[in-house]
Amino acid sequence: MVEPGVGERGRVGTPLEGELSRLRWLVSLVALNLYVVAAAVEWTPDLANTPGLHTTTLEVEARIEGPLPSALVIDLRTLDEGLWRCRWPLDGGATIALHLAARDFQPIRRGNAGQDLHFSHVVAASITRDGSSDEGLAGVSLRWSGDDGVRYPWESDPVPVRIDGGSWWPGLHRNNAGHFGWRWEPNGLLINNVNFDQIERSWYYFKPGREPNETFRFRFGVPAATLAGKPADETAEADEPRNALAQDAIEADWTTLRWRRRLTLDDREHFQELRYSAMAVGVQVETDAPVFAVSFTDREEPRAPAGIVVPGVDGPTVLPDVQAVDPQAMQANWLVLLSADGSPEIPVMLVFERRPDALEIGDGHMLIRRDAGVGTVAIGTPFGVYPQAVDLLQQWSADADAVPRERLALFAELLAAYPWLCSEHFRVEDGWVSIRNELGFLPWADDWGTVPQPRTPLPPLVAYSVERGYLPRACVAAHADTGIPTKWGPLWVQPGSVAEYRLPVPEAWDFAPLGVSVWSEQPTAMAIIERSLADEQLERLHIERPRPSIYPHCNTHDLAAGVWRAANFLSPGQRDTVRQDTHVRVQSGLFPQNYLLRRDPVTGASYLACSFVWGSPVPPNDDGHADVDYWQGLVLYGLYTQAKYAGDWGLMRAHWPLIRSLASYWEATSSWALMGPGAREAGEIYGGDMATAGYAGLVGFHRLCERLGTPYQRDLAEYLLAKNAVPMAAKLSFLDHALAMMHQEARRAQMPSTGFGERWVASFPGVRPELRDHGSGDIWWRTGCLGPQSVQSEVMDLYTQRCPEDLRRFEAAFVGRCPNEVLATHDETRVPPHIAARAWMGGEMLASARDLMERWRRWYLLRDAHVAAMMAAWDVPVRLVDWAPAYVEQARWDARRREARITIDVSERGCTFRWAASAEVAAVTVDGRDAAFMVAQQREEWALCSLDLPGGRHQVRIEVGSPGH
Repeated sequence: MVEPGVGERGRVGTPLEGELSRLRWLVSLVALNLYVVAAAVEWTPDLANTPGLHTTTLEVEARIEGPLPSALVIDLRTLDEGLWRCRWPLDGGATIALHLAARDFQPIRRGNAGQDLHFSHVVAASITRDGSSDEGLAGVSLRWSGDDGVRYPWESDPVPVRIDGGSWWPGLHRNNAGHFGWRWEPNGLLINNVNFDQIERSWYYFKPGREPNETFRFRFGVPAATLAGKPADETAEADEPRNALAQDAIEADWTTLRWRRRLTLDDREHFQELRYSAMAVGVQVETDAPVFAVSFTDREEPRAPAGIVVPGVDGPTVLPDVQAVDPQAMQANWLVLLSADGSPEIPVMLVFERRPDALEIGDGHMLIRRDAGVGTVAIGTPFGVYPQAVDLLQQWSADADAVPRERLALFAELLAAYPWLCSEHFRVEDGWVSIRNELGFLPWADDWGTVPQPRTPLPPLVAYSVERGYLPRACVAAHADTGIPTKWGPLWVQPGSVAEYRLPVPEAWDFAPLGVSVWSEQPTAMAIIERSLADEQLERLHIERPRPSIYPHCNTHDLAAGVWRAANFLSPGQRDTVRQDTHVRVQSGLFPQNYLLRRDPVTGASYLACSFVWGSPVPPNDDGHADVDYWQGLVLYGLYTQAKYAGDWGLMRAHWPLIRSLASYWEATSSWALMGPGAREAGEIYGGDMATAGYAGLVGFHRLCERLGTPYQRDLAEYLLAKNAVPMAAKLSFLDHALAMMHQEARRAQMPSTGFGERWVASFPGVRPELRDHGSGDIWWRTGCLGPQSVQSEVMDLYTQRCPEDLRRFEAAFVGRCPNEVLATHDETRVPPHIAARAWMGGEMLASARDLMERWRRWYLLRDAHVAAMMAAWDVPVRLVDWAPAYVEQARWDARRREARITIDVSERGCTFRWAASAEVAAVTVDGRDAAFMVAQQREEWALCSLDLPGGRHQVRIEVGSPGH
């Protein structure tokens, strides 16, 4: 048998909550067990004996009684459904002591993550004689040991650097390629989506009235060239798709991509190189070929420009024919091309490093010729994402003064002074995160003697948020508005190579409702609480032992968090049971096996992600895995809830390295422009329930770091939270901006947006209340942006503090599309977040929340018990906000005495106890003695009060006056 404390013999796996999770888990077990004999000694991990990221060795000890088999067979099962086998020949001796490395195992079934065996993914081991039975195996023990010596970026804190006399931490620029590590086309971080041979807007802009749908495309490249080493009839364009990462030279960091391809033209080898920066207004393309072609696309055919703007001595001149352009007479280094194809115009600027020998028209292209090599051509759309009038060419031709010469000159400078390699640093002080971007710029020396003027942009979402009032104007110091609209707001720049801005750290108030007895006033809420927190429901929290899971948030968040946030409605006995059961349950989220070691294909930058579920490897230049911020965010939020509400700080401290590692996903996949990861490793979209769960996870990481982190980790947590709060607050108001860019979905939008992204730009799915299949139009998408799997107080706190009117408009539009009587027919994933959001808004929306709860009258999942508890206690003028690291044993509201009564067990170090009050606090006593408290902050009717408590068990009473006093 397996030695006590080392493992146990028996069936591997545990049912996961939710039918989808249960089905997937059981299917994976059936598939694996097809390969494993029933009569085997089996090991499953516990947190005391489990492999980690650095484990190198599996130590197997056993004693064989009876005849010796020819071999000992050890099978390892991994969380991604892989099966690996080691057949170790036995050449004598009944006592066995093996030290096995991953290379000793061969795949019987390679896991769906497509990776080689890594011990940190092993969830079970089976040991047999000759692969047939465990007969005669005794004293079997399996232990994991060894250290590979590798250290990942998150495993050590960086050293602060001195800049201008101040101390700064290195930010997100280090050790990763951001989204460029996964998808390098189409990837438009600022204005256009970018491919190797074109800029386009296919994911968000359709030309009106075109059937089939047609988007803006501007193509470029060396005409008639073939890929080097390919037959002459295989052109560079026709050869896609191909393994560009293997055949081309690709370099990336978190804001830039350099992509070089070898070409053959007329039996001579040339190159074409694309350079693209997330902080630039376009791209640079370089080639040493003597000819370079550019064209618009009209009805899938190349279209030469119908008009061209040429800089002259007296200003820009509009010419109808490129043949009339004399490159030698160009007074500046740029041209502007117009298509005049009957659709809203999107002018394109070309900025030349080398003066062309000639410009010609051929086969629908404009050909740029220079015998010594075309050199670098910078390409961009000077009016940003806003299409212009259909008759723009006619307007400019009729009136030369209508050509915006200052705009065009500025845009040409921005393309020549091309930002490259952004170093970001940050520091935290007094609730503010200061962020410093320092840029390099690509060298530029053209035939016109242009001296580029460096300008460093601010993330457009920061500018957008300042304009809309989500952030104070003081966040941004000296800046200039270029007038160029990007996909996420205006382009503001600061002169020179450095831009600084600062962001407030979200206050993230919690709301722990006091237990109340208001059956007469809130009978529905009280009935839901009573049913949800009944003993037979709480038994669902009990598991015998923790185990790894492809859905770790099921254990850390989905059941436990909702119960704890309604804990003041539990009896003391129930609370003790919940504390014991969740202590075991949440440990399932602390296994290294849950988290796949991921590396981006370009740089190999590493991080951890919950992503086994997706079932197959992801190719380079693709979206990457999806929803990691959802799963990993809810894990972090659940761990934080367990630590805070159950007083389980010791458990988190014991596993802090694993918890710290979970933030690596946000560090490695964040976007400079999007200010967060988005819903996929390659970005895609910041919307639905994914980013909202991710934001909640960063709240949890921040609160955990406050107690357990190093100084750097505490500052990192505030930095990540402050950055990700920006798109969270901005996403609900995006409709007007999207309409101006002629976003295809915005034209028929029924509601404001739920998010935006690098390809899709914004999300405006319809609202079809009859749908329940998670497809487009299902109200689940709208619900998710309010709260994933129920709702988190800190998310609602952000919305109501930064964008309350947007939230009100959003929810009012939702009510119009899905009235309460219809919404009440839906389930627990779609209804509770709307109840909570409306309650937070107050007024008529609070009445709507109560009406919705009355109509719904459903059983809550345990994860949603706190929403009912919140509604039952909504009118109570005291809410608990923070008490870490103490443990609240009970907190009740006495309506007759208008008094909160809290029993709290404080550790020896003491704690600062915080609560919010909407009425004047008349008196506070601790153990019957008057206690001094302070008002730390005032928010409209709510005051944040605090009280320092010494170690020990205390009775705290907070007496408040009548409402309005």
